[in-house]
Amino acid sequence: MKIVKPLPPQELRLSVPAETWAGLKLYQRYQKEAGETKWDLKEMAAAILSVFLAEGDPDFLAWRKRQHAAVAISPPPAAPNGATDA
Repeated sequence: MKIVKPLPPQELRLSVPAETWAGLKLYQRYQKEAGETKWDLKEMAAAILSVFLAEGDPDFLAWRKRQHAAVAISPPPAAPNGATDA
């Protein structure tokens, strides 16, 4: 069994349309008024993006599942010297 370490966070800098910015600010205010977690805008945007990638686009999710299945059934690459891991 391999132990997989989580990947370190990566930085993504982007500009968003004013309407998107206003929507994020409004959602941040809603979260505060609802007594939920106080979100930093960057954290909130990252959380929304993560949820979208995990649950949001059914066509993407199906495609990603096929990609994982293809990787799972493909044979491992041969070792450079012809040796095998045993």
